[in-house]
Amino acid sequence: MTPVSGSWTSPALEGGGDAVAVWAAEQLAGLADGVDALCVATLAAGAHESVAFWRESLETGLAFANPRAFPWTLANSPTGAIAARLGVRGPTFTLVGRADALAGAFEHAREELAAGRATAVLVAALDRVPPAHARLAALVLTREDPFVDPVAGANGEAGPTASELLAEAIEPAPR
Repeated sequence: MTPVSGSWTSPALEGGGDAVAVWAAEQLAGLADGVDALCVATLAAGAHESVAFWRESLETGLAFANPRAFPWTLANSPTGAIAARLGVRGPTFTLVGRADALAGAFEHAREELAAGRATAVLVAALDRVPPAHARLAALVLTREDPFVDPVAGANGEAGPTASELLAEAIEPAPR
């Protein structure tokens, strides 16, 4: 269970849309083999895009708002776009918040694996930090990989929890 992490700074992020999802999918492509579910934890997916969309609508009038920008105002749009690019055909979840979102992502992954709805779940932490920066960390959980459930506690295995591995992989955003 080796996490992948990265950060990206680009003027393309200022425009919102699918830029973050495209970049994240490119970064995650090496982990995606055999993955059949995706859980994404994020601080504010869609929030920046929503503010930009409604600001433009107020300035230009709703009739002239860019309809291509609207889908990206929804929190689950980046997750859906990443899943489509990676070929993930199973369940996808977007959890928004701070530490509770990451814990929730691992809980959903654990539930999907335990119920047999997935054999490998890609768990990712993905955040856009305005104006033009994004952070990503991810790992794949499978039924064969022992891991400590960050919500329920230790399962008797030694070593760090999956959330600790993932949290360690996230690089701080540049200031």
